[in-house]
Amino acid sequence: MLAQWPKEMFDQLPHFVWDHISLALEHGNGERTITEVKKDILAGTKQVWLHNIGDKFDFTIVTQIMEHPSKKVCEVVYSGGSGMIKAMEELRVIEDWAKMNGCTDIHAVGRKYLSRTLGNYGYSQRYITVGKKL
Repeated sequence: MLAQWPKEMFDQLPHFVWDHISLALEHGNGERTITEVKKDILAGTKQVWLHNIGDKFDFTIVTQIMEHPSKKVCEVVYSGGSGMIKAMEELRVIEDWAKMNGCTDIHAVGRKYLSRTLGNYGYSQRYITVGKKL
């Protein structure tokens, strides 16, 4: 199951979430530190989504909504953990949440594996991202 973790319960986020996000940050170009991501989550500008199978959490996704002059876009900015395939099968949860928040597009920023993995769910490579219209 893929579900959003409430920002009001920030202090109760499991420790592995930070391991997942830190790993994702290691593959970036130094744009953010884990401290900055924590501040954004606590402020509500980024959202945390956890995937679990039974009582085992196996994947973390971090999103943000970007407001452009002509549209709102949900961005999947960080993801990590061992359960990517199962979590991606449930990505519709984030897509529906994005639509409810006025987004007309969603995209994921990351390494090349995203276009191969998310291609099965209607996403296509855009510049250096994958995405689709909602």
